[in-house]
Amino acid sequence: MPRISLWSPTKTNDYKFIDNIAGEATDLGATGAYVHKYMGPKLDDDDTREISETTIQDLLFLENREREYAEDVYELRGHYDPSDRDFDLTQFGLMFGDDTLQLIFHITNMVDRLGRKLMSGDVIELPHLRELYPLDEEMGATNRYYVVEEGSNYGQGYGPKWYTHFWRVRLKLISDSSEFRDIVGDGSGEDDVRNSLSSYCKQMEITDGIVAEAEENVPYDPKYFETDHLYVQDNEDGTPFLYWKDGDVQAPNGVGLAGWGDAFTDDLVDGDYFLRVDYDPNRLFLKKGDCFMKVEDDRKVTWTGTNKVIDTFINNDNITKNTDNTTADEKVALSKVVKPKDD
Repeated sequence: MPRISLWSPTKTNDYKFIDNIAGEATDLGATGAYVHKYMGPKLDDDDTREISETTIQDLLFLENREREYAEDVYELRGHYDPSDRDFDLTQFGLMFGDDTLQLIFHITNMVDRLGRKLMSGDVIELPHLRELYPLDEEMGATNRYYVVEEGSNYGQGYGPKWYTHFWRVRLKLISDSSEFRDIVGDGSGEDDVRNSLSSYCKQMEITDGIVAEAEENVPYDPKYFETDHLYVQDNEDGTPFLYWKDGDVQAPNGVGLAGWGDAFTDDLVDGDYFLRVDYDPNRLFLKKGDCFMKVEDDRKVTWTGTNKVIDTFINNDNITKNTDNTTADEKVALSKVVKPKDD
């Protein structure tokens, strides 16, 4: 009499029976999830490769910076264990551990609807985790979006025929980056998810408000706003002085230009400054003897909201001692200049 055993090297009707029960239980009691199927990277126009889920966009850095997602959204059912939003003190600093999530899907149902198993790059939208009652009522409720980082067979999903029935994926909250532009949009449309998912629009609104308030409250000399050419040169002692071209061909320090044009004139003498407008950008020359020496190129800077332009900044309290025992004010970075001056 042969030994009785449940073991079978093939999937028999017993496996199909158990798998159907597992799939039906998942459809009845699991959580709904909308899947944005990853199709592959977006290639450059000169790249003639056929794209698929396994195509690598950048073969040098082995990364896909721009991703393409299917226009259709697939609905699957998956199990997960809700958890409290606890603090995580295992890393440096105080962290929240709710940015990752694990979902369990029935393999057969997943393959029948999606065409393949969930893989890294797929984005899952969870409507049951939408943010209700936000502070900004005009924004409305927003679903939570996760990207699949990895998938594997679920250890508790084995039946008596030693085949797994479930697929577990680890998810992480998506960020406002170029990889998910097909899903979140670029923020230009009113219905773009980026407007509610990211703080980009709010940050731009704050920035524009700061600039508008600064332009209103900070006075400036309109003459600097109207300046179209600005040049900077150092004196022998290192202090800067300015040259610019305006209607009366006069520099602010009283030293005027001898003229400007697309060719040097014969009436120029030693020490005259001449602006050549046939250069791009325009170029300022100084005549020394029989030659013309380049002084500066047009920097094409429009100065607004400023009354003084200098090359370097001098600290207001530190003194540097030179090798010849002379002292001078110490030069420092711009970030260290704005501080209270000691009396």
